[in-house]
Amino acid sequence: MKIRSISILLLTCVFLLSACGSPASQPTFDVNAIYTAAAQTAQAQTAQTAAVPPTKAPQATQAPLASLTAVITSTAAPSTLCDSALFVTDVTIPDGTLFAYGSSFDKVWKLKNTGTCTWNSSYFIQYENGPLPPVTAKVFLPNSVAPQQTVDVQASFTVQLNSGTNRSNWSLRNASGTIVPISNSYQQNNMFYVEINATNGSQTPTVTGTVGVLTPLIDCQTIRDNAEIALPFHWTMFDEPFTDQWTGKSGMVCHVEADGTGVDFDALGLNGVADALEGSLVGWTPNFNHYGNGATGLVRAYQRGSEVMTLSVSWSPSADANCPTNQPISSCVLTPQQRLYAIILRGWQQ
Repeated sequence: MKIRSISILLLTCVFLLSACGSPASQPTFDVNAIYTAAAQTAQAQTAQTAAVPPTKAPQATQAPLASLTAVITSTAAPSTLCDSALFVTDVTIPDGTLFAYGSSFDKVWKLKNTGTCTWNSSYFIQYENGPLPPVTAKVFLPNSVAPQQTVDVQASFTVQLNSGTNRSNWSLRNASGTIVPISNSYQQNNMFYVEINATNGSQTPTVTGTVGVLTPLIDCQTIRDNAEIALPFHWTMFDEPFTDQWTGKSGMVCHVEADGTGVDFDALGLNGVADALEGSLVGWTPNFNHYGNGATGLVRAYQRGSEVMTLSVSWSPSADANCPTNQPISSCVLTPQQRLYAIILRGWQQ
């Protein structure tokens, strides 16, 4: 097709020239020679094309790809973030530290400001979830923190929940309440945490504070009986050493407890169990300042004159559940039998 096109073009030129020339000098053309020249021209063009490597036509996707690379590089650069943090280390209470029921402790974490904005005293750490609720769920930073500087943040706890591993997950938030991204954080979900091991009631904890101030309630047996009516399970009762997390005073308190599995309590849930027991506490007034909630536990407090009572409802996975320790408890699939509940009432006179 290419040779034929060239031949037609040459013939057209020949006829045009002949029409424009003088009749007296009109030449005689050899048609075969024209076809031979056309063929030689086509062969020369084909050889020249083969000698030069083909150039791939630019595709429309090349420019957007370069643009996308630039956007990704810019977004990933830490220096462009106003609020950004790095979890540095645990200053106190290494993971797995053993505490007995009633023990109080302060946890300190070290964080670094890796953003471009200064953290002021309106920034705060916030308790997010976990079966170890703190004394105060929101703690403001002690001072301003410039970029590339570190700060120690502290939260206070009293062990009142189930035996075994207990974790409390926290976030850092700015003045508007937005979570600050934290590198090297738990499960890459911008949280840091404290994790302890709590002993059961059969182990005698070390009592700290002012000893001998707290005494057990005189009607502890009645409280146990009413709890058994509200939730018809087996309830145990004994006195134990305890430290009041709000006053720092220590002494002996009465301990009333029922244990079970998700077969017994899943239908009610944490709040349902607490509500059922709260109905049996006649004459007690809720102290909402000392309520705490988590994914696997809650704590409520009540007063009756100079008397105080706390209620904790929590669950933990059984040992055979093999839940990974480096993931949120919500990611562990449990049967009702593998969810172990502990329901505890503690009461004392101040």
